[in-house]
Amino acid sequence: MREKRWLLCFLVAMCCTFSAWALPSQDKTVTLKLHNVSIETVLDAVKKQTGVNMLYNSQMFKGVPSVSLDVKNERWDTTLKLVLNPQGFDYVMKDGIVVIRKQKRENRVRGMVTDSHGEPIPGASIIVKGTRTGTSTNIEGEFTLDVKNDKVTLEVSFIGMKKQTLQVDATRKKMLEITMVDDVKTLEDVVVTGYSNVRKSSFTGSSTQITGDELRKVSQTNVLDAMQSFDPSFRLMTNTQFGSDPNALPEMYIRGRSGVGVRDLDKNQLSKSNLENNPNLPTFIMDGFEVSIEKVYDLDPSRIESMTILKDAAATAIYGSRAANGVVVITTVAPKPGEVRVSYNFTGTLEMPDLRDYSLANASQKLEMERLAGLFENTDFGTEIYDYNRKFAEIQRGVDTDWMVLPLRNAFDHKHSLFIEGGTQNLRWGVDASYNGANGVMKGSFRHIYGGGLTLDYRAGSWLQLLNNISYTVTESEDSPYGQYTQYAEAQPYAEIYDENGRLLKEVLGTTVSMINPLWKVANL
Repeated sequence: MREKRWLLCFLVAMCCTFSAWALPSQDKTVTLKLHNVSIETVLDAVKKQTGVNMLYNSQMFKGVPSVSLDVKNERWDTTLKLVLNPQGFDYVMKDGIVVIRKQKRENRVRGMVTDSHGEPIPGASIIVKGTRTGTSTNIEGEFTLDVKNDKVTLEVSFIGMKKQTLQVDATRKKMLEITMVDDVKTLEDVVVTGYSNVRKSSFTGSSTQITGDELRKVSQTNVLDAMQSFDPSFRLMTNTQFGSDPNALPEMYIRGRSGVGVRDLDKNQLSKSNLENNPNLPTFIMDGFEVSIEKVYDLDPSRIESMTILKDAAATAIYGSRAANGVVVITTVAPKPGEVRVSYNFTGTLEMPDLRDYSLANASQKLEMERLAGLFENTDFGTEIYDYNRKFAEIQRGVDTDWMVLPLRNAFDHKHSLFIEGGTQNLRWGVDASYNGANGVMKGSFRHIYGGGLTLDYRAGSWLQLLNNISYTVTESEDSPYGQYTQYAEAQPYAEIYDENGRLLKEVLGTTVSMINPLWKVANL
């Protein structure tokens, strides 16, 4: 029994001895001074001085640049690291043999994400498809991602943009340039009700969605006029009484009239610039709050992101009886994160009076029409003959007043809008300023609008958004002192408006009696 124990101990000791002999000693040192030699030459020199067994594939070193080495009494393992690691190689110990292999390092992918206008998109998500490995772009729109494989599939996404999937060779050091495009289907698939965004497939009411770009293609100046091009139920009524007065708000309705309208209401209770008493007026909601028609009328079209017209019982269910005439929901452009961006927009329009519908007689034609109508046949006291002769004398003297052009002018309107935006993905800000100078074709009429605003948009993920919007608008307006255009259309062409000294006459000739000269009234205001 004792002999068996001794035999067992002897065998264990022999195994430990053989194992120790198989492992190369870490204390062995080398002294080498080599210049511009191959890695294999260095490995052979280390092997000769230390006796360390090495295993490697010579094909790995093809194309690897030459190395230089100068060590003295350096440990062999440290020497190998000095030579192998800078060239992308390392080693492992297997059964007492040094096995040299390529380093398993992660590849680094670098890139930049921009929108269709070349602006960087901060906060865009980049994920390796099928894994949890990912990152997001910084404020410059750039990203860096370490991946394990040489070829990977990346998924790039951002709110309001189409997701992109692309194959990437991670071994290439070239920086990726990724351009994302707007998801134009978003508006078509969602109905904006003012309280919430409802998927179109779940919305049972009747609605019309219009993007800001579509509106601006129709009109760069008048939002309300552009809307009727997209929905036949939305109609603006032409008011010939106010004409091109820039201070007159249009009468409109959705789905027909529910009341008698403006023309049949008491004119003393209804101002042309305040249609709140109009029973046909729809309700306007902008960024979740009800606004007046004047606010919409003066709104800069470049600030509109989308408009939605709700026009049936679904609108009444949301907003109550005030939505009986329909609801127009307006969403303005929200600030975008990233570097500070400045946008400026200018729109100029030329307005000219259109007198093609007026086919009026000149002075001699008008007097002849009055004679043929028998206006001068009554010979009592000879006053009619005297009146005819007086008018005829004025015509012979060259009087032929074109009353139609006297109160009119060609007007140039111009709009300026400035928008500055920036911020981070979670906190965005925007500052806007605008000026709208609208001049009517009637002399002296104008509507000048000065506006400014500040928008702060805080977002915590996709579940919370706090929006602060401060706006201030000043409107300067003036009606034409020349009064109603009707009086000029009714004035007589044979009436002289100036005396022999070139001064305006207070009274001018009329058909039967004299009338006050409207130009004199303007000059004496």
